[in-house]
Amino acid sequence: MRKKAGELTSFLRALDQTVGLYVYDTTLADEVSASILTGGTKLDFAGAIQYYAAKRLGATAIVSFDRDFDNLDIPRLEPQQVGRAGHES
Repeated sequence: MRKKAGELTSFLRALDQTVGLYVYDTTLADEVSASILTGGTKLDFAGAIQYYAAKRLGATAIVSFDRDFDNLDIPRLEPQQVGRAGHES
């Protein structure tokens, strides 16, 4: 990781400057709720946190290559689908 520290720093700075990016800080209660979701879905804990946050924020889609988000009540979009002209979610 030390060899990639500069790349990581650049990536994190770019994220910090991304317009429209929102970081959702989870509470312990959020994480307990997300952990419960792992039992009823194919999601691991990290995916369950993302799904829980999307539900909590009223997201219309989850943008991910991870097919574990398929067949949930929030549709999964792949990154190349976001912002595509004529796409309806």
